[in-house]
Amino acid sequence: MKIKRLKRPLLVVMAAIFMFSLQNCTKENSEDEIEENLISDFTQEMPELLYPNAVGEFISMGNGKSNDIQIEKINNEYVLSGDILLTEKQVDLLSKGHSLNKGTGLSQIADRWTNCTVYYTINASLPNQNRVTNAIAHWETNYPSIDFIPRSNQTNYIEFSPGGGCGSSLGMIGGRQLIILADGCSTGNTIHEIGHALGLLHEQQRADRDDSIIINWDNIIPIRVNNFRTYTETGIAAYETGNFDFNSIMMYGSGFFSSNGLPTITRLDGSTFNIQRNGLSAGDLEMIEDMYGCFSSKLEISGSSPICSTSSLTYSLDGNTNNSPVNWSVSSNLQILSSSNTSITIQAANSFVNGEALIEAQIAGLTVSKNVWIGKPRVPTNITFYSSSPCLNQNVIALLQANNPEYAGVHYEWRGGSHSFVDQNPEGTEVHFRTYTRFPYTSNIFVKATNDCGSSSEYYEVISVVNCGGSGDGPGDGDGPAPEDH
Repeated sequence: MKIKRLKRPLLVVMAAIFMFSLQNCTKENSEDEIEENLISDFTQEMPELLYPNAVGEFISMGNGKSNDIQIEKINNEYVLSGDILLTEKQVDLLSKGHSLNKGTGLSQIADRWTNCTVYYTINASLPNQNRVTNAIAHWETNYPSIDFIPRSNQTNYIEFSPGGGCGSSLGMIGGRQLIILADGCSTGNTIHEIGHALGLLHEQQRADRDDSIIINWDNIIPIRVNNFRTYTETGIAAYETGNFDFNSIMMYGSGFFSSNGLPTITRLDGSTFNIQRNGLSAGDLEMIEDMYGCFSSKLEISGSSPICSTSSLTYSLDGNTNNSPVNWSVSSNLQILSSSNTSITIQAANSFVNGEALIEAQIAGLTVSKNVWIGKPRVPTNITFYSSSPCLNQNVIALLQANNPEYAGVHYEWRGGSHSFVDQNPEGTEVHFRTYTRFPYTSNIFVKATNDCGSSSEYYEVISVVNCGGSGDGPGDGDGPAPEDH
């Protein structure tokens, strides 16, 4: 793997300085105002960029090809895609070609936050600290299953710190890591950088982006070309989920990093678009949930499973501590009698329903669900047998296959043949019984399943029990000792 260092051309550096001076709230000359006017036709938002006024060098990782990964080294820090801080370990992994397929999600060079919990602190010298607290509140409201907790003495944590431009580490890197916010970084920029700290990458770098956008390479500031390459092109390990999302808070605008005032990104029809830094989109939340699974693991719908046709049951959403608005929905088998922000009361749609039903609770575009059963249980479709010893005067277990394992309240019976009932396992899928003869016989094994609503179904199967030797017709007769119950 070849590592090549490239100095920034002076004119290109100056263009970058003009374009991003607003990040530090400075307007020192007319070029700044001109650059702002060029961008304003496409979006009112400015791109996130670390150290916009610094002159550094580029490290090109690869084999000298045009799609080599390029990382900026500024003040002994490594910056990827303009605003992502990398550790030396992450740079080393990239240089060794750690890659997967495609992506806007967490790569192999970064870790997720443990137990869906992020500890943080705010540097006392950071001005306008409410942009941090507002950004965290936005994350907590829209994705309540990741906990943001002020640090006490935890080892791994984020420090929101003043600095040049807007930037963040990628994922949980271990120990203290920074989200850097210049004076001009907004609450929306902070939400964006928290996304990087959780593991989100830029939307326009998805592997499938060419199905939705056109990259106008000739209009991009040369040192920013790498920000527009897909992660498959650069070889960075990542993945994506859902559809391309123009509303993502991680998406670049049409005029980002333009060298000539013309759009760098357009829709497929050539039209420009505005991007937003107001908050997380449904696609952002889908990506975070796919990466972490905190929502589905922390929230669940509790309540009884079987629903009788005439009964009404209440189900509760457990874990919605942030009181975010909940949108309840049910399958066509059910009807909603009432609902609140934390519970729903439902009933079977009619007295003839027999089968599965689904209850869902949606919060900020994310869904948790619960399967329930209405009416009688499924009928078992097969019974298999095995004995606990070669001699059939010992206990035998009937295994009931293809019954609904999630269905509660099924009770089994048996009848017929020279054997007696012993017990059944808690799941109701095994019935233990004892034979009372050593002689061959044929028997009907009869199973009756009754649910908590009082409905029942029946199944039986004819089995043959063969002689295993000896004589006698009672338990304990013959060679072996009397059997014991299972």
